[in-house]
Amino acid sequence: MPRIRTFFVVTVIVAVTAALCVVGFAALEQAEAKRAESTQDAPPDRGVAVSVESVARRDVALRVSVSGFLEPYTQITISAQIPGQLEVQHVEASDLVSAGQPLYEMDASLRKVDLDKAAAAVARARSELDLAKEDVKRIERLQTQDSANPREVRQVNTALTAAKATFDQARASVEEATILLGKTVVRAPIAGLVAQVHTRQGEYAHVGQPIVEIIEVDSLKLTVQLNDSQIVAFTLGDPVAMRASARPGEVFDGRILRIHPRAARDSRMFEVEIEVPNPDHRLRPGFFVHAVLSQQRAEGRSGGAVEVITVPRTAVFERYRQQYCYVVRGADGEPFERAYLTLLETAPFLPDMKDVQVLSGVQAGERVITAGLLHVTHEAIVRVTDE
Repeated sequence: MPRIRTFFVVTVIVAVTAALCVVGFAALEQAEAKRAESTQDAPPDRGVAVSVESVARRDVALRVSVSGFLEPYTQITISAQIPGQLEVQHVEASDLVSAGQPLYEMDASLRKVDLDKAAAAVARARSELDLAKEDVKRIERLQTQDSANPREVRQVNTALTAAKATFDQARASVEEATILLGKTVVRAPIAGLVAQVHTRQGEYAHVGQPIVEIIEVDSLKLTVQLNDSQIVAFTLGDPVAMRASARPGEVFDGRILRIHPRAARDSRMFEVEIEVPNPDHRLRPGFFVHAVLSQQRAEGRSGGAVEVITVPRTAVFERYRQQYCYVVRGADGEPFERAYLTLLETAPFLPDMKDVQVLSGVQAGERVITAGLLHVTHEAIVRVTDE
């Protein structure tokens, strides 16, 4: 019995609530209809007072927002050019190095021996060359006396040629031994930051084995993707403003350094490389940044700005998740003007916040209501008070 009573009470409450909602909605619709009827039938001097502005066509610099992770501008992995044991290690990860700074020293004892051997071979070859030159002079004196043996002349000249070749080869061996001895000291090819140490002191390095990795941090780069409609608006040198999540409140400047000439086959996007100067090392590779690419307004530059249609932001309102505005124009055969609800397609990016870029819905020169919207309905008679 209590269950039946409870069910009855709930049913009555639901029925009463539904009836009130129906009555309320009906009253609201009736009031709206009366208000619309009153505004539509109002005489011209008693229409809804509104302020209007004209839809404008103007040039604006295109801005595109992108995001990504910073990368080293240059990243080099230094490998062993000669085999040997690493005797001395001068750097560790995170150390700043300058170009030409020694990083490692390899065992150079065998290389010094090779250089000494090559130097001794040069001395021996020089002695043989001097003897060959003396023989040539002797044969030349005999030739002036017509007492030189032709066979001996050929032998002496051949010996001189061979001595010269031996001497040149010995000198080349010295140069080679000197170069190899110099390679026992591993130096930094660029200034930067030691990112990773692959081989440590005391280990044996083979030819081609990675030893240490250096990244350049004075300049970083950001690689982003743009579609075909965006890429045509930018060129090399255009400015880029960036904000890093790790450095809130700071803005970092960059510029477009490279634009890939061809879109990727899979995504149909163009790769754009942005150079980010980092002289004070406030940024680091791996930081996540938000970047805004802007066109550089240069006189005479083709594509320096994009012509767009704009309306004041105060004229645009949202209804059912879509953008609308009221356009004011004269009605056929009527001596007054009416407001027409118009659906807009808008774009989010404009350099200023006072205007909205319109892709479709209105044309340049049309008038839109910017004030008095609260009392305006579709096809309501309006009276422009300020234009």
